[in-house]
Amino acid sequence: VDAPPFTYDPTTYNVSDNVVIRCVSSAVPAPTGVIWRRNGVLITSDTVLQFQEIARADAGVYMCCAISWVAGTTCSNITIIVQYQPTLLSISPTSGTAQMGGDHMISCSF
Repeated sequence: VDAPPFTYDPTTYNVSDNVVIRCVSSAVPAPTGVIWRRNGVLITSDTVLQFQEIARADAGVYMCCAISWVAGTTCSNITIIVQYQPTLLSISPTSGTAQMGGDHMISCSF
């Protein structure tokens, strides 16, 4: 018996997108169930993984597993990438006096 193959929707999203990812497997006989895990923790026992307004913290590797009484459990990973705008971490110096014509350095970190 061959392990069921998986297909996935796209895996790169923008922060605040509503996201639906389906874990679709194919086997004969059909798998008896599907589960999603992240970091070893069960997230859902549905074929659909949903995020209402996906956040930066939702980015990472997720595992979809198809359960079959014939072939056992077969899993596949999917990496979710969440794109977001740059966040300004610091500007230095925050104040100071500069002489006209002089060399000055201002640093900006993202």
